Formats: sequence, C-alpha cells, structure tokens
Amino acid sequence: MGLDPAVMLTDWQTGAVAATGLALELLSAAAYLVGVALMRRRQRAWPVDRTVTFLLGLTSIAVVLQSGLAAYDTRLLWVHMTQHLVLMMLAPPLLAWGSPVRLCLAVGSPAVRRWVAGLLRTQWVRRLTGGRHAARRLTLDYYVTMAVYLLTPLYALSEQSTAFHEVVHAYFFACGLLFWVPVLGHDPAEWRPTCRTKVLLVAAGVPVSLVLGACMWAQGRSLSPTHSVADLHRGILTLSLGGMLLSALGVIVLVGQHRHRGLPAARRRAHAVPDPTPALL
Repeated sequence: MGLDPAVMLTDWQTGAVAATGLALELLSAAAYLVGVALMRRRQRAWPVDRTVTFLLGLTSIAVVLQSGLAAYDTRLLWVHMTQHLVLMMLAPPLLAWGSPVRLCLAVGSPAVRRWVAGLLRTQWVRRLTGGRHAARRLTLDYYVTMAVYLLTPLYALSEQSTAFHEVVHAYFFACGLLFWVPVLGHDPAEWRPTCRTKVLLVAAGVPVSLVLGACMWAQGRSLSPTHSVADLHRGILTLSLGGMLLSALGVIVLVGQHRHRGLPAARRRAHAVPDPTPALL
C-alpha cells in the first residue's frame, strides 16, 4: 500500500482531538506572530530564525497528526514511526529554538509577565524541569520511553485503542519538549547542562536508535501481526535511520552553537540579534 496524493491533500482529520490540536496550533502560530509584530512596533529586533523554526515546528505537528498523512498511521508502519520521530525529535527542538516564553516575557503586559514568571517558579514546574537528577530523569524519559512502548504490549494496545494512541502522542511530545528546551532552547529552564553534556546526551540518540531498530527487527511479525513483513521493515528502518539522522543533526547544531558563543564579543554582536528578555526570572 502506498500513499495516495488525493488522500494526503484532502483527508484531513476531523475528529475532536485532531480539530482541537489544529486549533491550538493555529492559535499558537497567531499569538507568536503577534508577539513578533509587537517587537517590531517597539523597534526591538527578534531573530528571524526563531520565528521560522517555531512555525516549522507547529507545521510538522499538523502534518503528521492532522493532515491526510495521519490517515495512514494505522495502515503503514513507517508513517506511524514518522509521527513518533516528529513528536519527539523534530518538532520539540524546532519549537524550543523559537523561544516562545522569552517572546512572551518581552512583549507581554506586566501582569502577563508576572504570571509567566510566577508559573516558572512554582515547585511543580521546577521539579518537572530540573532537580538533582534532571539529567538522568529527562534523558531516560526521552530515550527509554520509546523503547518501552515499542518492545512491550503497549504498542499493540495503541493499535487497538485510539484514545491510548492519542495519550502516547501527547506523552512523547512532552518528553521531547522537556528534553530539548534545556538542551537547545533559549527559554528559561531549571536545568542547564554544559555544552559537553548536551552533545553527549543528543549523540546518544545514534546508538539508541540503532539498538532499538535491531531489537524491533529481531521481534519480526510479533511486533505487529497486522502489518506485512515489508511494511514492518520499512517502519523499523524509518525509526532507526531517522532517529540516527536527527540525533546527528542535533549534535551538529549544538557544536555550531557552541562555536558561535566562542567568537569574540564584537563578532557575535555583528552576527546575532540581542535577546530582549526582562529580568524577571
């Protein structure tokens, strides 16, 4: 079974969850663009790359969850695996780079800024995003969650229950954000690893993806009896190779980011736009 272009373009998901998700994505994009417009009106710069990556992150979510591509998620395993890669390894770093919290703090009213700052200081947010074992906990959530899901009966359950499948998507996306915001983003975060730690954590995705793919390949048809052998192989290769590629790209971005910070201050100012964040945090 292949992808039908007509289905891809016209068969957008109309269920309550999909409609709600699409509405939230459109509202997020609109709010972000309003924030950027307010920055320009106040003659304060906002990096174009942050705007582009944030919008690309929202678009990638809409494509895999609400467009016609999502109609194939239970029929083609490689589409299902693509959804998981986007929700954990593509959309989160793109959104994190967009720095929506910093933008909100820069253009929001004093009341909004105080509310956001207060929310970030709450104990549950600090525990969720930091703490003594933040590196271990968030990294295990990011890498082990996918393995537990795919190598246990949880995957079969997601094929049988649409509600559970949606919960899995939400959980994967949350794990991706919690991992990538402190690693790659500019937004305030309780846990900020060193550059070396960031590179090691992201680079771990290469062997993890390879091992996970090998384990899935060894399972064969027992992984999902409803899919053909050829479809299983395509899905496993999509997850394994896609995970390795995205991890490698993440390392390249982190190394480039580190080298940019190592430039003399004058050169950094010539090639970068100041980050207008109020001293609230």
